[in-house]
Amino acid sequence: MKARRDATAWRVAELLLRRPVVNASLIAEATGIAPRNAYRALPPLETTLK
Repeated sequence: MKARRDATAWRVAELLLRRPVVNASLIAEATGIAPRNAYRALPPLETTLK
């Protein structure tokens, strides 16, 4: 995955190991970010999984 070392995408990746199905609300709650910012953490993960 191409993301900065401190990017939220890494925390979301760890979350996905525990919960393979997530939504923006769960990502926001688990990472402490605003729900609208949770959507920005997904594109790096999507390109990695293709």
